[in-house]
Amino acid sequence: MKRTSAAKVPDGDVVIRTREGAFIVVKCDENVARELYTGTEECTYLVYSVRAYRALIGVATFILMVAVVLLGNCNFNQQAAIGSAYIVLNGLYWAASLVPKKEFWDMKLYEREDMTPDDCREAECARPGDGPDDIPSYTRTMWYAIRATEEVGWVWTSGAAPKTKEWKKWVDAAEKQVKEKKQGWKMWKAVAAKDDMMAGDQKKKEEEIVRMTSAQGDEGGETEGEGEGDKR
Repeated sequence: MKRTSAAKVPDGDVVIRTREGAFIVVKCDENVARELYTGTEECTYLVYSVRAYRALIGVATFILMVAVVLLGNCNFNQQAAIGSAYIVLNGLYWAASLVPKKEFWDMKLYEREDMTPDDCREAECARPGDGPDDIPSYTRTMWYAIRATEEVGWVWTSGAAPKTKEWKKWVDAAEKQVKEKKQGWKMWKAVAAKDDMMAGDQKKKEEEIVRMTSAQGDEGGETEGEGEGDKR
């Protein structure tokens, strides 16, 4: 949809999460983001009048019914020709669905540049080492996207991470890294940090369960002692 305002628009970076767990970060201004991703689609119709549109639908339906009646009166050669044409058209429709989507887009209007950092390329591949951050994972890829956008708001709005206390702690830690930008922040061990946080929280839960069990045992012992005292 064409913009009617001449006001300056901010950056409109877009983060796309695919079904395979990959993240595509598109750095652009809001005009481009609206045209390609978030804008309302607008169609230009040749027939604007609703009455004319309905009239054309009625004429087309009538012609279709007449064609079906006439088809039954055709000889075999004509029926075979019409059937063959129908089969060919359906075959072409099927073949068109196999064409890659990039062949349908004319991107000559836009200037495209691959800005992927070298250390973020081939995120689906393992790296030398046996640490958790050397193995391809969803968490590592999400950290790469956070590092590229330097924002974490999209993590919650897109549902990229579960809305739990443990994951919130990790996202807050990632936000701290990209905001403070201390020396070596890009090499932050995101997966290892997440594992440590999850293990620490799990250990606290287990300790809390043990304390509750011990407290319940002590209460049972006191109650039993009181009962024996009453008998005496």
